[in-house]
Amino acid sequence: MDKFYYKPYIRASAYMMGLWSGMFYNEWKAKNETVCKMVDRITGSVLIRTLFYIIGITLVSTIVWVVIPYQKGEVVWSNVGQGFYNALNRVGFLIGIMLMTFPAMFGCKNDPCHIILGNWIWSPIAKVSFCMYLMHFIAVLMGIFSNRMDMYWQYTTMIYSFIADVVWSILMATLLSIMVESPILGMEKLLMRGDRKRSKPEPEPRRVEFQEDTSLSRPLVPEEERHVNE
Repeated sequence: MDKFYYKPYIRASAYMMGLWSGMFYNEWKAKNETVCKMVDRITGSVLIRTLFYIIGITLVSTIVWVVIPYQKGEVVWSNVGQGFYNALNRVGFLIGIMLMTFPAMFGCKNDPCHIILGNWIWSPIAKVSFCMYLMHFIAVLMGIFSNRMDMYWQYTTMIYSFIADVVWSILMATLLSIMVESPILGMEKLLMRGDRKRSKPEPEPRRVEFQEDTSLSRPLVPEEERHVNE
């Protein structure tokens, strides 16, 4: 576990993919012409979006299920095969997730991911999702090492353990978000965004132009000349 799970640099590939996707999304928000054309072409094509789902589901399913025979001892993998899987499983899994969520992330309203994940019911959990990622493994280890007897790995037992781990992860993530994440975000707004408000140019005062009334400056015609003209 220490060689392929605990080390932080093992997830470097996932972190780099997250940075790249964030930069791509930022370019789309900034109205980059090349990026906007690519996104519009993908989100506007039902065929491309369907292919994204097929490839994404295939990648995610393969990463999850291909290792099951090895875990059960039915198949023996070579050291090269184990190295390839440990190096590329996170990359393949994330590529599959990114392909499936790509249309929804870029504003496609009739996308299945947008309909399911865009529901209001996920809003509370979405606010602490990153903290849940940080705290879930602590909750899992706490549940495993607090047992005073061996656990029998059955489906019903795993369902109860899963529900307990989710609840504990949400509670711990909420505390972490309140005590650490929210104060840091508040400081970031004060320190990083305060200068932008101060440096914002003040609107120029409106200039009101007055037009002279020339009707009063016309020479008055005497009444005698007016009668003659009539």
